[in-house]
Amino acid sequence: MSLTHLFFSPGGETERVARHIHNRTGGSLINLTLLNARHHFDTTQTYEHVVLYMPVYSGHVPKPLLSLLKSLQVNRLSVLITYGGVTTGIALREVTNAVTHNTLVSYAIIPVHHTYGGHQNAIDMRQLDPLVQVIKYPTDQSVTTPKIRWPFWLDWTESWRTRFNYRLTHHPNRCIQCGACQKVCPVAAITEDYQLKRSCLRCGRCVRTCEQNAWTAKQSWFLKRYLKKPRRAHFTMCFHPQDTHP
Repeated sequence: MSLTHLFFSPGGETERVARHIHNRTGGSLINLTLLNARHHFDTTQTYEHVVLYMPVYSGHVPKPLLSLLKSLQVNRLSVLITYGGVTTGIALREVTNAVTHNTLVSYAIIPVHHTYGGHQNAIDMRQLDPLVQVIKYPTDQSVTTPKIRWPFWLDWTESWRTRFNYRLTHHPNRCIQCGACQKVCPVAAITEDYQLKRSCLRCGRCVRTCEQNAWTAKQSWFLKRYLKKPRRAHFTMCFHPQDTHP
């Protein structure tokens, strides 16, 4: 059986989960984080079994990934969603609605280190071992996703809240114009003169990549307080029909 692992991971935590599962199940591993990789991914074929790994962005599927998912056709689908312990929103439902599939083999909601820091709730990777076996030896029995109510009014202010709470600044006096930040940007949001487009995800990849500290990020007081609040992150796996949520 052909097994294809697809991951989108600007922060690196989702990739860590993907590589852990891939090392134990085999198959092909495809990184869809960069724009060029998504453009060249073949959506014309039907894949036998796809394991999809992605983070939650403000309760949703990351926007750069959504159009690809709507073109994806698979027989068996497994979905592993990572989140920083705040909320998983409706990302799982959005994935299963977007991807054309015959069987939802399994899904997992996995707490990882939040991209912006704060209170951490990352799991021990060994907790994923039962899921590894299901991915290696899938059945044709499908599970269903839970029904979640989502306050859609949050979406109206999402863009503004993200820009306000996580402000990125470019420092020309430090920049050597090496283009490293532009190469790693998941949405090609950094222009030739190092300005940010509105498509910027605020993932912080440019900050972590630049060795000259030419990009800096400032978190708002509200975000800092929000991240410091202790939370009990929930780790969920579902791979048996009897585990299916109503």
